[in-house]
Amino acid sequence: LTRPILASPIKPSPLYSIDLLDCENQYIVLKNQLMDYTQIKSARQFKSTTGYSKAEFEELYKYFSKNYKEEFGQSYTEYIEENVTETPKFDSLDKCLYFILFQLKNDMTFDSLGAVFGMDGSTAHNNFKRFLPMLEQTLRKKSLS
Repeated sequence: LTRPILASPIKPSPLYSIDLLDCENQYIVLKNQLMDYTQIKSARQFKSTTGYSKAEFEELYKYFSKNYKEEFGQSYTEYIEENVTETPKFDSLDKCLYFILFQLKNDMTFDSLGAVFGMDGSTAHNNFKRFLPMLEQTLRKKSLS
């Protein structure tokens, strides 16, 4: 058996990309915008993705951010600036919170969740495991205040 020969080598691209062949047979990759909660305009859509209204999310974020700083002695932004050399999947803590709430509300497989948020399934799983305990702790502290 021989393998078929392709006219142009096909380089695999992430699920969130669209590959187009231009007139000179060169691949062009157009990346679609990934999940960005700040672009959600409808209150209904925001609540359907997280279970929280935008105002409830913002209030929860204040507690989440405060809890992060108490737990690690610095803000998430400071941590990123001082310790992360590659572009992080979540460049702000509010995106981490949205990610966790999105998964809790929608219960996707981690591969699907990763596709929505532009990471592989194992990275989605690791991020979920990393930030879920912090959310749980935040909710416990919030209920006591």
